[in-house]
Amino acid sequence: MPYFDKLTYTKSWNSAADFPTYEPDETRVRADLQLLHDEARAAINALVEKLEAAAYAENLPVSSAQFSAGNLKAALEEILAAARSAQAGTLLDGSVPEAKLSAAVQEKLNACDVVYSMNSPTGAENPGAGYPAAKLWLRPPFTLANLVPDWNFSTGGDWTASYGAKSVSGGALILSGTAASQYGQASCPLAVPAGHTVRVYLRASELSGQAASLKMTVNGAEYALAPGAVTAADASAGAGGTVNVTVTADWSSTSAAASSALRLEAFAAVDRTALPLTGAVPLAEANLDALVSAALPFGVCAQARAVYEQELPGVWTQMIFDALPVERGGTGKKTLAADALLAGNGAGAVRELAPGEAAVLLGALRWGEFAYAGEGGHPGSRTIALPQEPKLLFFKGEAGSPLDQGGSRSFSHTGSWRSESGNPVSYQYTCSVSLSGSALTLASGQRADDLTAELWDKNAAGTSYTVRYLY
Repeated sequence: MPYFDKLTYTKSWNSAADFPTYEPDETRVRADLQLLHDEARAAINALVEKLEAAAYAENLPVSSAQFSAGNLKAALEEILAAARSAQAGTLLDGSVPEAKLSAAVQEKLNACDVVYSMNSPTGAENPGAGYPAAKLWLRPPFTLANLVPDWNFSTGGDWTASYGAKSVSGGALILSGTAASQYGQASCPLAVPAGHTVRVYLRASELSGQAASLKMTVNGAEYALAPGAVTAADASAGAGGTVNVTVTADWSSTSAAASSALRLEAFAAVDRTALPLTGAVPLAEANLDALVSAALPFGVCAQARAVYEQELPGVWTQMIFDALPVERGGTGKKTLAADALLAGNGAGAVRELAPGEAAVLLGALRWGEFAYAGEGGHPGSRTIALPQEPKLLFFKGEAGSPLDQGGSRSFSHTGSWRSESGNPVSYQYTCSVSLSGSALTLASGQRADDLTAELWDKNAAGTSYTVRYLY
């Protein structure tokens, strides 16, 4: 039931039944005239009473985009709450439009926003282009998957040679010409999500011969191939989800083709339809090409997370790195091998050295040990290959000076024998040991009376010897 009542009259002057044209009774005439005035007065007084009542405000409807309230009382309460918030320093959302702010305030507020982009900022992103000073820029991490199954040319099974002969060598597909045709041609069908657009990358070079023309065809569209350079092209997969790639070399003649060959070095296909990240500025084509070209050949490549700040107009400084570079006090690496030693590498990432490699680099010496069995035999020499190149060598368990690298030692021995007349005769023989690189050479001595005698010092048959050395 509505709060306010509309004014209505119980009688109408348009009705002869309500008010006769002729009324002989004066009292009746006056009562009729007074009736309508009394009804109007009663209605007005009733309205005044409702306007003066406490419930009036909550029964008067209001409608405004500035309020959520539906009646005057609730709207007044919202206005009062906003006034109190403003007095306390709090402004309601949207209560101050941007046009009311000064240019300096607008710039500071805009600088608080963060650009979310798959690209890195450049000098073109500056205050004049709507990027105020102190602006932050977040480049999220993402990966690119190569849709080519045999991306490293391990088998070459993806390709079919229409002209010429194919082979695989050194991580590349070799297309050799033959005398049967002046052309060399190979094709590869790629399975792609139906309706998606992919970007195909190919790098080829000529092993021998000079092609009059070298081209790549992707779904019927031709692109010239520059030897050694990466060529990129877009193609859309139809309902069948296939993109066909063909490489053709024209060697002008069959005789030239017979001695010519083409080398496919890198091949990749990236799904551009599936690449964009939700809410991020999409990766620019030039940046996609640069990322893929630098990673070729690859199965999966990644771009790391980075955060930049515009410190000067158009000058962006990277603040957060996936791997802190050397120039910012880091190592340039995300992980380090267990027990590895680090070596400087200029402005590049530090080198990781295994303990043995570090010892060589630093000139440190380590002990080594090697055992061998004596063989004896006729006088002569024997060379033993040691695992390392010693700087100093000792025979374990024996006294004496060490053997230097490139040096030798002699061992003199004396003995006696009896002549035919029975008289004792003295003799002397000398054995030697020398060290050259990792070769330990043993030389035997000779007796004047018996050149076949086994006169060894460090190679006696049935004897075990151990050398210790510093290397």
